[in-house]
Amino acid sequence: MACRAIPAAGFALAAALCAPWAAAQATPPATPPQLPGGAGATATPAMPMPVEGTTTLTGAIMQRLSDDPVLSSQTITASVGKGGVVTLNGVVPRQAYAARAVELVKAVNGVSQVNNNILVNQDPFAPPPPEENTSLPIGAVPPPLPAASDPTAKIADALAKFPALARVSAQIYANQVVLFGTVASDAAMRQAEQIVRSIAPKLPVINIIWRDSHPLAPPPRVPQSG
Repeated sequence: MACRAIPAAGFALAAALCAPWAAAQATPPATPPQLPGGAGATATPAMPMPVEGTTTLTGAIMQRLSDDPVLSSQTITASVGKGGVVTLNGVVPRQAYAARAVELVKAVNGVSQVNNNILVNQDPFAPPPPEENTSLPIGAVPPPLPAASDPTAKIADALAKFPALARVSAQIYANQVVLFGTVASDAAMRQAEQIVRSIAPKLPVINIIWRDSHPLAPPPRVPQSG
């Protein structure tokens, strides 16, 4: 069988068609970019504060707030995040209380930043807060308040001595004493009425105290003996 000669133009066409495939086979695969530190190095994510450290710092903050003579009676909580970032929450009757809490927490060892989420809101059922000296240096003991003279102030001072009556107030209208607020028990309600009758025995008492703890009210504190 006679062999047929392949024209030179056929070889040129085949070489042109196979050239892109041959170039792709000869090109080495792209090398993925390497992170600083050599081959195999990986980015190290930021590590959160250990649970033990978070608990310890939270305890130190809450202890500092409870030891402060101005803020010890306020409802303020603290949560600790990464890197010692502290978030304060709660409700206080004055802006000065919130500002003092921020400055006090900033002084705690291990706190890097303080986020203030404290709300300033006067509860309408609570007695007016005392005019405390919020500029009192941290750790100082506040001076005693002057003795009350008018009957309304005397009743307020007497009620303030009992933690269970912390959210009870009294006002005198038309020669009548009106008791209002919230308590957690019937015994506390009777105690408030007895206090009023002992101070103003000649005035009738209108008792409209609610027997129900307000959602923002802290639990009654147990008086310390001695």
